[in-house]
Amino acid sequence: MSESDSSKEIPPIPQRIGNWWLGRNLGSGYSGSIFEATHVHSRQVVALKVQHVGHECPTNRYERHLYPLLQGGLGMPTLWDSGVFGCWDYLAIDLLGASLDNINRKMGGPIQALDLGSVCCIAMQMIARLETMHARGVLHRDIQLGNTVVGPSPHEKTLYMIDFGFSKRYIDPHTRRHIPDSKAKRDFIGNYWFSSVNVHCRGKVPSRRDDLEAAALMFIHLLTPRGLAWTRNGVPKTDDAHERLKQQKRRATPESLCRNIPVEFEEFLRYCRSLKFAEQPDYERWIEEFRELKIEYGYGDSDDFVWPPPKPQVLPAEVAAMSPRRIRTPGVVEPQAMAGILNGLTNLNLAEDRKILGDRKNVEDAVRSAQADLQLDSAVTKITEVIELSSDSGNGDRNVTPKAQRLIQLARRTSNAIDNAALSKLVWEFIDVMKSNSGRTLTKEGSAFLDALYKQLADPSVFVTPMRRAIMSPEDSSVTVVEQGTFVVPDIPVKELLDAIPAHCFKRSAIRSGAYAVWDMIVIAGIYKTATYLDSFIDPAIVALPHPALYPFARFSLWSLYGFFTGLFATGLWVVAHECGHQAFSESKFINNTVGWILHSGLGVPYHSWRITHAKHHASTGHMTQDQVFVPPTRSDLGLPPLDLSREDRLGSRVTEDVKKELWEALGDSPIGAVLGSATYLLGGWPAYIITNASGQRRYPKGTNHFKPSSVMFKPQQYMDIIISDLGIILWLAAITYSIYRFGFSTVFRLYLVPYLWYVQLPECYIHQLTRYLPYAQG
Repeated sequence: MSESDSSKEIPPIPQRIGNWWLGRNLGSGYSGSIFEATHVHSRQVVALKVQHVGHECPTNRYERHLYPLLQGGLGMPTLWDSGVFGCWDYLAIDLLGASLDNINRKMGGPIQALDLGSVCCIAMQMIARLETMHARGVLHRDIQLGNTVVGPSPHEKTLYMIDFGFSKRYIDPHTRRHIPDSKAKRDFIGNYWFSSVNVHCRGKVPSRRDDLEAAALMFIHLLTPRGLAWTRNGVPKTDDAHERLKQQKRRATPESLCRNIPVEFEEFLRYCRSLKFAEQPDYERWIEEFRELKIEYGYGDSDDFVWPPPKPQVLPAEVAAMSPRRIRTPGVVEPQAMAGILNGLTNLNLAEDRKILGDRKNVEDAVRSAQADLQLDSAVTKITEVIELSSDSGNGDRNVTPKAQRLIQLARRTSNAIDNAALSKLVWEFIDVMKSNSGRTLTKEGSAFLDALYKQLADPSVFVTPMRRAIMSPEDSSVTVVEQGTFVVPDIPVKELLDAIPAHCFKRSAIRSGAYAVWDMIVIAGIYKTATYLDSFIDPAIVALPHPALYPFARFSLWSLYGFFTGLFATGLWVVAHECGHQAFSESKFINNTVGWILHSGLGVPYHSWRITHAKHHASTGHMTQDQVFVPPTRSDLGLPPLDLSREDRLGSRVTEDVKKELWEALGDSPIGAVLGSATYLLGGWPAYIITNASGQRRYPKGTNHFKPSSVMFKPQQYMDIIISDLGIILWLAAITYSIYRFGFSTVFRLYLVPYLWYVQLPECYIHQLTRYLPYAQG
């Protein structure tokens, strides 16, 4: 059949379809067209999607069955009418506003990145829309800028999801179960730009995680000047071009995609890719993460999408101090700052202002200066030749000038520098070299040095935190000097660490986790029964011991062993409770929080308040301004001047307050200091931390604690969680009080409090203590 014959079979779209009068064409594509249409009776204006009934991809037919599932959801368009008129299948839906694609292009995108506040609003709303769709058993499967639009008046600040032609139910309507995964080869359905790597590049069955990953890539695209790398060559026209695109997409790591944008976007992408096939995402967590990011940068806490975007508010100093900016890796310099540094070096004032040579005296001075420079160059040449003979550079170019030769060597040394101290020394040498003669032009050798410097400063592995340990000087035993050690941050991607963990370790099972808890309880009950049984034999009428004093000693030993082993298995319960806080006990958030609340309350821990701050602790471990616990005091907190590593510390007989502070600060890393610190922390530190924020963030206001819902660590929507945690502690204290009243303090102390002290010692001292060699990052 010829092309002309085929076109004759499809008549032009009529002016009226059903009761709808077609207006302007809003857009056309592969599967059909969409028009602004008016109802001939009610004058209602809608968007009418029109598609030929014989189309090979009948998306209207698919959408017609999905709209009833989505009706009423926030950001979901309403289906007003649908049917078949002649040979035309039509859907009448809400007439919505501009798409994000149109908005982005009007702002200069993708060449120019969208502002962070707008992207955070888009992220919060899109995650919420996907939560709505997923809660109703539907996957979108075609996340892109063109399918996210602004709502109609008066809902212009609400984003709507459209185009469900590729959407699919992931909950089987008959079995009510999640669709199964499959390794069978399948055709790709979605879009080239944002579809997940699993779906697009590996041909896997899509699930909720893939919708979220597509959204994450879209957010990163909006924040990246010129957009994601694989979007810059347009839609691939050949199979080879498509294969190259997939290869580029597959090789792109979250870290490389998210350079120079807030770390939350990298974390979100990693989270999406870490989800299992049927795992339910934690939508609320990431909505709040992006809300906090938006607040942090001064854009407020609203998720309303306002266009054009308002300017960020300038945070007051005290608020800015409460919301420090997070960065991915300490020591990494952003390109904007880096460009400023290098530009400053390029335009460095290398000499005094040169005098105008119109005056004879100035000419004579210039000649004498040139002769002096020539003598200096000769001296430098000799030095350079000596250095060159002892270097590993081999056959250098003897035709280059001494200044250029020194710059070449500086560039080589810069490439091998492993810490910031070495780099700063090289920068000073670079300045000295550039001042060595009257030439002020930045040559290619100077540019090569700056390029090498840029590369090293941009490398996250070039971050070294010094550590100190006191040793006695070999020359003078009365002198204590400070020896420098280095801690180099390992250059190991998180993905590589995760890949090293067996896959079965990531599978959550309420049955298996519950079995661990039940087993620990059975063992604890067995220990109690055994101790009670053996205690009955410690009686002169039953067992004769050589001396009467041995009976109380035997009873003390027996119950000491009971306390230790009961505390040991109570630590197992603590581990299970701990994993509930990480949502690792089961797939159900409700089960995790219920079991976690019961076990933590029985161990004297306010569950939800601990869970919230502990998550922040894991996200910012070792960060001086963002970590929540184990935050050491700085020298300024102790009233000490900055540490001078070149100064020798003499320990004389007169100990002033400053010397006491120096000793206390130095003792913190010593073995005896660690033991004393652990004992102090474990016996009184934990209660002090949750009650008064001891060892927590010193920037938090006075009165911060884990029991007050209005504390700065918690969000308003977490108010009831903190109240529930407090209720658990009240019930715990009431049970202990009643037990003391009923059985006596000595019995409660022997059966519960001694094992409780062992439980506190074991996880905190031997399992959960930070190494003293961990470097702390300044915010």
